[in-house]
Amino acid sequence: MYFHLLNEKAGEQANFYFEGGIVSLVENINKNKVPAHDAIYLKKDFEHVQVEVAIQYNDSYNEIVESFVNVISTPEGGSHVTGFRMALTRSVNDYAKKLGAIKNGDDGFVGDDLKDGLAAALELMGI
Repeated sequence: MYFHLLNEKAGEQANFYFEGGIVSLVENINKNKVPAHDAIYLKKDFEHVQVEVAIQYNDSYNEIVESFVNVISTPEGGSHVTGFRMALTRSVNDYAKKLGAIKNGDDGFVGDDLKDGLAAALELMGI
């Protein structure tokens, strides 16, 4: 992941490069934990917005979700983080139903069920 920041008013610029992008960020979050699997990475373009997501569960009970919009950290989250959590819950429930782990009519997972050990990074970029 490469960021080039230019402050035209002050005439300053900065360049940042992260080998491996948000996958590296998630792996770094988990560096002192035991990961449950290799990091999962997804990238998709939607109507002038590029969305990248990296997910990796670990052996802790903490949830860490780092989010960025147009290279700016959004530590308080936002609608993109809410949407990510809803999509994660729906995806896990759909997969569990497909496997037969959840029968029709049974309660599935709720968002809080999927928080323990979650390390994730979200990046939304206007294109």
